[in-house]
This record gives sequence, structure tokens and C-alpha cells, in this order.
Amino acid sequence: MKNQTEGERKALIDLIKALSPVSGINGARPTIKAPDISPKLEWLIGKRLEAKPRAALFDIYGTLISSGAGSLHEQSRRKSIPASEQAGRRMIPEREFATLSGQENPDCPRELSSLQGLLRELPMAVAKARAFLEVERSHPEIVIERVLQARFPGLGRATAMRLVIGFETLANPCAPMPGALGTLEKLRAAGIKLGIVSNAQFYTPLYLEAFFGAPPKTLGFEEELSFFSFEIGHAKPGKKLFELAISALLALGIGPNDTAVIGNSYPNDIRFPAERGFRTVLFAGDELSFRPGALEAEASREGVPPAAPIELEDEDFPDRASPSEPCVLPQPTSIIQRLCDLEYVFRIQE
Repeated sequence: MKNQTEGERKALIDLIKALSPVSGINGARPTIKAPDISPKLEWLIGKRLEAKPRAALFDIYGTLISSGAGSLHEQSRRKSIPASEQAGRRMIPEREFATLSGQENPDCPRELSSLQGLLRELPMAVAKARAFLEVERSHPEIVIERVLQARFPGLGRATAMRLVIGFETLANPCAPMPGALGTLEKLRAAGIKLGIVSNAQFYTPLYLEAFFGAPPKTLGFEEELSFFSFEIGHAKPGKKLFELAISALLALGIGPNDTAVIGNSYPNDIRFPAERGFRTVLFAGDELSFRPGALEAEASREGVPPAAPIELEDEDFPDRASPSEPCVLPQPTSIIQRLCDLEYVFRIQE
């Protein structure tokens, strides 16, 4: 975050490490298992691009980081996050959690000072803020710490951030995706420019640093090719983030047809980029976060060719002018089940 001091950033990274199920006092690691792929889509698994891309744009949640609940934007689509469900994941004494997450800070409001209160109040505040913004535009993104501060006057920014990270570690246990760090290193060594197009909050880049040992820039992600929803005010599956990415790529002399987009969600990461000419790679490496959307529904239909017009859900084509008209389903260029397979798909490894 541009307005964070180095001390604040390091303190929040230490908090993520302490509360994360991957390391520190929690100890447990979420199970990562690849999903089953429809037989009709198997021909796309490991399909190679026609040429090595000049740039690659990554999603974060469900792609570089294993995440069952997804980004906060996806979590907010649910009416609530059941406290009973989350309590079963918690492997840290509640008092210790309260100390680390800021629940014992003087400026923490009473409503957020208990585990149940945090799990109840934060999703409600997010849902209300997003509903307000949706009156003005589709697929808005909020800034979560500001939402909490607006909801609870007197809550300081530092405590708000700690509370949000505490909530995130309970509601959305994350882990580094196997092979992510090594794959990024190989793509960078092959001369491929790396970027990020992801739904995110202030803590998302900090998760990358906590899990991979370095900030996004050091990992090889170009600042001019990195687009986080909380900084832009728009979220996927809306088009805004990718439209900005196209402009940034063109400024570097790189077109969409020379760029690969890698993500776990068909509606978020594949549909619009495929329409705009990107090479798209659907990541199917984690059954908890794989979001094939209408692609899987199409594959299950008998006797329907891949490019036949079909009726789609709104979330798959949210910007259709006329939902009653059938749409042609754009397919991903390739499907991978391990991030290390990008080396082959991108023709780095012959």
C-alpha cells in the first residue's frame, strides 16, 4: 500500500504469519487437491500456446494463493460467514487471537471485540457498503478498513487493519499454491513480463510477501502491470481492471495476443480477456477455488459443439446488453492443473 510506512507493513506481515494456517502458531495447512475436469474439456489440459507470450497477468486468490473463500469481493456475495463453520478452523486460543488482531486495543468497538462479533459485523458492513456503491456502478470494490472506520467512528486505521487480517485468517485460510514461486522465477528468467490483475484488499500484496518472502515487485511483478481492485475501485468480473491492463500493455508495445492471463475463475479471469484477444489459461489446481462457471455447464451438455450459442448465467456474462439473447461461450486457450505446467504451455520448455 502506497500510504503505509515500512514499520506498519512489516507489522502486518508478521501478523499474517502469526495467524496464518501455514506457519506460526496455527500450524495446520489447508489441503490442496486438484478438481475433476469434465471429459469434454480434457483436450484443453496442457494445450500449448502458439508462441511464448511476452507478458503474463496473474490472478492471486485461487491461483498464486490457495483460497477456499476467494477474495473479499467473492466472500461478500454470501449473506454471512457462519461463525460455527469458522470456529472449527481456528487453532489459536481466542484470547491470543484477540491480542494479536487488535480486539483488545482501546479503540476497538465493543461489537468487534469478540470472535462472534467480528465474524458477524464485518461481513454485514462490507455488504452494506457494496450495495450502496452498486447503485452507482456495476462490480464496485470497497476499501475494507475505511468501511469499518465509517461504520465504527473512533476506530483507528491501524486497529481496523489488524481486525480485518484477523477476520481474513478465520474466514479465508490461505496458503501458497504449490509451485508458484518457482514458476514465477522461471517465467521471469525467460524474459516474460509479469503482472497482476486481481480482486484484492490492502492485505493481499502482504500475503504474497508473507508466503513467498518478498514483495510483488521483487517477485518480478511490474508495477505498471499490476492492478488491484481496492486501488481502482472496480472488481472483476467487471471489465475495468483488464481495460487498464490493455492500455498499460500497449504502452509497452505488447498486445493482448502476446499476453497470457492466468486465473482460476472462468467469469473473472477468462471470459472477458478471451473476448479481447488475450491468451487465457484456466488454472484448475485447487478444487476449493476452481470456478469453471458456464464452461463446465457447457461441457456437460450432450451433442453441443464447443462454440454453439448457449444461455449463460448473469455472473458469467454480467455486461450483456440483452440477457435474453444467447451468447457464444469463449473458451480458454489452455487448462493447467499445476502452475509449473506453464513452463511447457508457454513453450519455455520444449
